[in-house]
Amino acid sequence: MLSSIIPEERDFPVKHSEKNTMMSDEMHTLSPKEQLKLTLKHDDPTYRYYKSIFHLTDGMIAVIDGERIIDANKAFIDFFATISLDVFDPAFRLDNYFLHIDKYGYVYEGYLNRRWYENVLSHEKEHYKVGISGVEKIFTFSISVTPLDSTHQVYVITLSDVTDMMSYKCVLEEGLKTSNYEKAHTQYVLDQYNQAIDISNLVARCDLNGTITYVNDSLCRTLHYRMEELVGENVAILFESDNDAMCKHISWENLKSGGVWKGVLKNVGKKGEPHYFATTIIPIKNQENEVIEILSIRHEITEMVKTKEEALLLLEAKTKFFDQVSHELRTPLNAILNFTDQALESYDEILDDELTRKTVKQYLERAYKNLSVLYAEDDMTLREITEKTLQLVVGKVYAVSDGEEALNIYKTNPVDIVILDIYMGSLNGIEVAKKIREVNDKVPIVIVSGSIATEDLLAACKLNLVDYIRKPIEFNELIKVLYSAVDRLKTHGLLLAKINDTVSYDYFAKSFVRKDGEKTALTKNEIHAIELLLSNRGQIIPYETFSQVLDEEMSDGALKNLILRLRKKMGDDTAIRNLAKIGYTLF
Repeated sequence: MLSSIIPEERDFPVKHSEKNTMMSDEMHTLSPKEQLKLTLKHDDPTYRYYKSIFHLTDGMIAVIDGERIIDANKAFIDFFATISLDVFDPAFRLDNYFLHIDKYGYVYEGYLNRRWYENVLSHEKEHYKVGISGVEKIFTFSISVTPLDSTHQVYVITLSDVTDMMSYKCVLEEGLKTSNYEKAHTQYVLDQYNQAIDISNLVARCDLNGTITYVNDSLCRTLHYRMEELVGENVAILFESDNDAMCKHISWENLKSGGVWKGVLKNVGKKGEPHYFATTIIPIKNQENEVIEILSIRHEITEMVKTKEEALLLLEAKTKFFDQVSHELRTPLNAILNFTDQALESYDEILDDELTRKTVKQYLERAYKNLSVLYAEDDMTLREITEKTLQLVVGKVYAVSDGEEALNIYKTNPVDIVILDIYMGSLNGIEVAKKIREVNDKVPIVIVSGSIATEDLLAACKLNLVDYIRKPIEFNELIKVLYSAVDRLKTHGLLLAKINDTVSYDYFAKSFVRKDGEKTALTKNEIHAIELLLSNRGQIIPYETFSQVLDEEMSDGALKNLILRLRKKMGDDTAIRNLAKIGYTLF
């Protein structure tokens, strides 16, 4: 240290008063650095020897007065030169380049409200460091301060580069921190996973002998057990029999060897009720890869299984139904006649005379294809089946899923018969029927339900309904209701097919009906011809088809005269059009 080789001020010998006077005068014109050099040269003949050592050492050494650099060795000067700084510039202040690093042992100007060198001189810490920004990195120096002249506050400072050493230390410290953090973080995340699995699943564990070691609260609530009633028991307690417990689908040997099993298990609750679970069974291993216990994660699908069973039963019934009618789908008229015959066989109590039965059958064969039905049902499967059945019988079906939609259809479309499910969403069948009755007290309305509450039944009785059908709908019952609806239409004179704005055809009266109520009677052949045209409206009917439908074979001239009479009676020469050499069509 320079302090050991440069004598303090009190040891400077005064040899000649004249020299001292001369040196004193010279001092006033020199800088502090030159003053120090002059003093050292004057009093220490070995100055040059120590100066050469001062510059040759690799450590950075400087003499400061607390503010400015008085002298510095080559290593000190060269370091700051790399960052374009001149340490002897009057504006240079060493402490301006100390970084504010709030870590143990680092000092900077103002730290602890003291000058930086005062903190170092206090020796309150084992060692002190400073951070200085270099060209491409931050350097860390171990710093020491030794007073050279306490009277004038002149100090010798040394800066030892410990950047690499600190880097290794930081890497090690960060590695340890990261390792501990990752371990704690992993455990924290794992705890959350466990909690999430416990909350959202039904979890149980057992040992390799099948003894239950853990069940979570969700599984206990589902099966109506307390935890202490299951822990310690064999898994057989959850099954109907031991055979079920071992379950043909589960290979325990496979589980014990590390295999995973997935499937559906049927368990039994404490009250004997069945529960179905989508289950995953996972073997848990230790660090030696040995299976130590079995973990099962369940999701209850009991409602799904029950719904599937009900759907299969419904599908079976649906299949039987369509087996009965599928061979008729390509010939709608035959299907109508077939439904008619089957329905009439079970309708004898209502239509007890042959003439009435024959008349109603004619309605079904000829009138139904011109009817429109509004059908509201929120059960999609039942709605689709019934819609297809109605389409075989009537000309137009408006099938909807809720009451609001049903009202909109009724207001904007011609509807002859209304069939409503009683319980639908926010607007049920009774409410829809009430709103329809406010504007139309004659249109036939039918209510459908699996069951009906007493208050709803009393409300329905006030709505002049045609009938009430119980679910599931049998097609014979459906046809019976249509008979009743047609009969209601007949009673109110509503069984009409509109031909144009001024005239309609009454299927019951077999006559044309004008807007003012005037009726025009038709002959038998005229009736057959107009009903044939109405049943195939918009389609071209070949001449020979008329001969097949009419009671007698007619020549082209006779058929032409028949069409002319129909045009005259309906008062419209354009409704029935002739396509030369092909046939007639009703627009």
